[in-house]
Amino acid sequence: MIGGTVAGAAYALLACSQGVVGTAAHSTHFVGFFAVIGTLLLLRSGANPGLLFLSGLAYGLAFLAKQPGIAFAAFGILYAAWRCRQARMPFLQAFQGLAALCLGVALPYALLCLALWRAGTFDRFWFWTVTLAMAYAAKVSLRQELTYFVFNFPRVVDANFFLWLMSGIGLLLACWNPATRRAGMFIGTLLAFSFLAVSAGGSFNPNYFIIMFPAVALTCGASVAVADSVAGRAVETTPGGRLERLAGRIALSGFALACLFSIAWQYTYLFQMSPYEFERSSYGLNPFPEAVKVADYIRSNSEPGARIAVLGSEAEIYFYSQRRAATGYLFAYGLMETHPYALQGQLEMISEIESARPEYLVDVCVPTSWMRQASSPTAIFYWMANYTRQYYQVVGVVDLVDGEPATYVWGSAATTYKPVWPAYMIVYRRL
Repeated sequence: MIGGTVAGAAYALLACSQGVVGTAAHSTHFVGFFAVIGTLLLLRSGANPGLLFLSGLAYGLAFLAKQPGIAFAAFGILYAAWRCRQARMPFLQAFQGLAALCLGVALPYALLCLALWRAGTFDRFWFWTVTLAMAYAAKVSLRQELTYFVFNFPRVVDANFFLWLMSGIGLLLACWNPATRRAGMFIGTLLAFSFLAVSAGGSFNPNYFIIMFPAVALTCGASVAVADSVAGRAVETTPGGRLERLAGRIALSGFALACLFSIAWQYTYLFQMSPYEFERSSYGLNPFPEAVKVADYIRSNSEPGARIAVLGSEAEIYFYSQRRAATGYLFAYGLMETHPYALQGQLEMISEIESARPEYLVDVCVPTSWMRQASSPTAIFYWMANYTRQYYQVVGVVDLVDGEPATYVWGSAATTYKPVWPAYMIVYRRL
């Protein structure tokens, strides 16, 4: 009981921390959600094919939420096979259980592929989720992966350093104690597969570590639960053993202090920041608040059936403006990669926009909206300059100045306004 309570509290703090921007919506939250459900069902399933199928279904949904979720499915299959071997289960019974688990894993993805095939878009889906992903991963060297990890991991630990420390201690204690060794090995294996999910692609973005937090929280719980168990046995078996009897209280007090440290470190973020302050503190000059006002302007000055295009990665403008996109390229990051498909993507985006003739164009001139590299293809930038000059007029400028509120200029005044900072947004309307 105490271990579960501690694990829940640890997860709450880890998942809400600013270092991983945990209060924002990420697909990694859904990966963790379904992975936990799948693991709980797996632990309760025994040899029950129905529960094993449901466990696999949850793992399959974790994969559907984000491809690295497949690591949890691999963990579930490996654990189920090991359990069958340990129980000396008859071959047919073991095969039925494992088949049910694998069927559950495959079913969500198979149904999605079928639906997209019937809609005639399977080839695009495969390109975006498999072909392009493999091309990106092939370009990331081991040296780059290590660089990304060394740069991002300290941001993940940050305010929760002592929770991570307790997690490591908990794993060691659980594996050392004979009474909890099996559980410790289970959590340790889950932690290893969670890290495999985080490392897929090699970029180690801080929010990816959210996938690891269920396993990290469990090892935090184990540190207190094992210490409490040792204290309980000392009380029952020895008249002395004062240190052993204190072990549970010491561990629980240490966890409380780790939580207090995390809360104190993030006090301003957790309790005082406004949404705007949080955005600037967490994302720098990424124009998330400004995107709402740009979308409001477009919605107020266009018909519901109008098409718009965002040149950048602020896809939320489509959502907030309630206007359809003139291109399927909603994010610009992939267009700035160095693989052969980047230029192809730029040309396709250009073609789609020219064919749709959108009423509004939003040029997001913010470096983090593009993530341009030194060797990125530049065709889209040359096209953008010529295309907007020929067919569009400036009707809005949003000037993003570091440390100050954004400046909004609309209408005729926007045509002559010059941004004072390298980060800005320009709203164009078709002539």
